[in-house]
Amino acid sequence: MYAMLNRDQRSVADAILASHGKQSTTTAGSCFFTDGPEGTGETYLYNILYHLFMGQGVHVMTVTWTGIAASLLPEGRTVHSRFKLPVPILETSTSSIRPN
Repeated sequence: MYAMLNRDQRSVADAILASHGKQSTTTAGSCFFTDGPEGTGETYLYNILYHLFMGQGVHVMTVTWTGIAASLLPEGRTVHSRFKLPVPILETSTSSIRPN
């Protein structure tokens, strides 16, 4: 699957994989934002990253804003469902997830 990524997708995948490889228990994680017009392969890239990380034993959560987008990802959930956020989200909204 990785071999089928185009140049731009591979560049993003390599940066994310390298960043994860550099993390330790004492460093903060990295955050990446990918964006593009419909049909440019973001979902394909997300699926490949999901499977690469899962193959390395890394726990992955796939979270999106919409149910349609969530249905396109392995174990996909909406942000409201995953983090127990109210609908609609207001300025004063908080998650109802409890520690541990």
